[in-house]
Amino acid sequence: MPVRNTIRRMLDERNITRYAFMQDLGISPGSAYGLSGDSLRIPSGEMMAKICDFYQVQPGDFLEWYEGDA
Repeated sequence: MPVRNTIRRMLDERNITRYAFMQDLGISPGSAYGLSGDSLRIPSGEMMAKICDFYQVQPGDFLEWYEGDA
């Protein structure tokens, strides 16, 4: 699927560390560092809701389509 997450970019633009991301959302270090380090890892619906609710963003603020292999 040619969709990737841009969570790392969103965090960098807001000067939020990956540790703060983990603390803000109450998620495991593996989830926080995995999502912010692997752009091909797409967050679950529940995780997207947590990100949107806490940071007051839309899914399009941390997901993007790119031209690539399906």
